[in-house]
Amino acid sequence: MLNNVLNSVLDTVVASVRKHAPEILVGIGITGVVTGTVIACKETQNVSPILEEHQEQMDEIHKAFDAGFVTNEETKETAEYTPADMRRDIAHTYFRTTYKLCKIYLPAGLVIGGSIVCILSSHTIMTRRNVGLTAAYAGLSETYNNYRKNIIEKFGEAADVEARYNVKAKKTKGKDGEEPSVQYSRTDKTEESDHSRFFDQESRLWDKNVNMNLMALNSAKQCLNRKLKTRRSHVVTLNEVYDALDLRPSEDGQVLGYRFRPGVDKDKIDENGIPQIIDFLIIRINDIDGKVKKSVSDVTSTGEVNEPVMLLDFPGVEQII
Repeated sequence: MLNNVLNSVLDTVVASVRKHAPEILVGIGITGVVTGTVIACKETQNVSPILEEHQEQMDEIHKAFDAGFVTNEETKETAEYTPADMRRDIAHTYFRTTYKLCKIYLPAGLVIGGSIVCILSSHTIMTRRNVGLTAAYAGLSETYNNYRKNIIEKFGEAADVEARYNVKAKKTKGKDGEEPSVQYSRTDKTEESDHSRFFDQESRLWDKNVNMNLMALNSAKQCLNRKLKTRRSHVVTLNEVYDALDLRPSEDGQVLGYRFRPGVDKDKIDENGIPQIIDFLIIRINDIDGKVKKSVSDVTSTGEVNEPVMLLDFPGVEQII
């Protein structure tokens, strides 16, 4: 019984350590760097005697070379001191001094070196995890898009909108040969989902006039697409799109966005040479006609003045980092 409890505790500890390994390694690395620096600073006070001894030995070598001979302190015998002898003694002196300095700073160097290894190991673990998350995100995104496509093919676009945004759809018959339309009404569970955002009075671009809102959205779309073309990276993040519309950013808005490939996306360029990659899906809830607008380009203004609720979505978003 006790062994089972100990094994369970040990497994829990090991799992927790593996989960938080990057944070633990970074913490150890930072602590080690600070500790190594303190040790190095403390040992620096022992450097002065070594350097003084080094300088004294160098002075004796040069003095002996100038005299041309050296005296043995034990036998008091003198011997010729040649340039080769001087070079040999200088090399030995530098070697001994270097050895003593390395011996002093070795503990600090080992601590700092081990700390750097910990930090690099943490980076390696996070890189591997990010690769795994990227692959998982790509797989889930593809599965989700295929699921939505199947729902639309089987039940229609209204069913997809109704389930995705928690709105209530109501089909109305067209009058005098007009096509049937779909009206959407807000429910208690209607909320922003995925990367969609409500475009309302919280945004400084919003206006009570529907036409003004549509003009603001269309202008922002054109500016963003122009930025997509003129930038050297040809990349615009999703958070930049939110910011252009004065909307709340998202946590993954810096890694998701739009990319323009000049040699590939030739069919997405308009007559003015501006790519039409960034577009907004507009869903007007409880407005006069209640129709789902495919994009800013497809919206037709009616001239009414009211306070519509617009839900914006951003199709075509991909991972850019």
